[in-house]
Amino acid sequence: MAQPPTIETKRLLVRAFKDDDVEGLTSVFDDLEAMWDVIAIPGMPRVPRTVAEKRITDSIAGWRDHDAGFWAVVIADAELGPVSDIIGYCGFVNPSAGEAKAEFDDHAALEVGWGIHPAYQRRGLASEAMKSVLDYAFNQRNCDRLIAITDPENYASQTLSLRLGFEFDSEINAYGTLQERYVLERDDFLARVV
Repeated sequence: MAQPPTIETKRLLVRAFKDDDVEGLTSVFDDLEAMWDVIAIPGMPRVPRTVAEKRITDSIAGWRDHDAGFWAVVIADAELGPVSDIIGYCGFVNPSAGEAKAEFDDHAALEVGWGIHPAYQRRGLASEAMKSVLDYAFNQRNCDRLIAITDPENYASQTLSLRLGFEFDSEINAYGTLQERYVLERDDFLARVV
């Protein structure tokens, strides 16, 4: 698969990144204080535009090479703001770049991630976008499990992981530091949505 499917939610469009999305995604990373956990990843550039370029390039390569990458999170509901504006990203960490390539229980797991522009946080948009990603992962891609890796101080991501049905698994060394790993099994997800 060269590109992921486009997914429509109630208020969002979750679509493939395009090369000309750099400006829109740069605005997501402009608030370095809000995006500290992404900027802190070893090897991640410290300049918002360069972070956006890397995230888009890695996502396009991930979909091309592994059928797994990030989608652009775009406004579809005019009540939120300008329709078609990029307000974040969600999806799968490129397996070539992520920590999920470290298998456990003899099964590979895809790592999920997300980021929403600070001006759009606390409105349920990350949850809305990620629910569509989980549905795609388990119902269309037939994943056995997903993992989310968060910084121990990123309480918002931990809370969202739990709300999405992930369970705390363990503390691990990932991305150059101690992180928390959350796991969501296919059967647990399917039992929740039935």
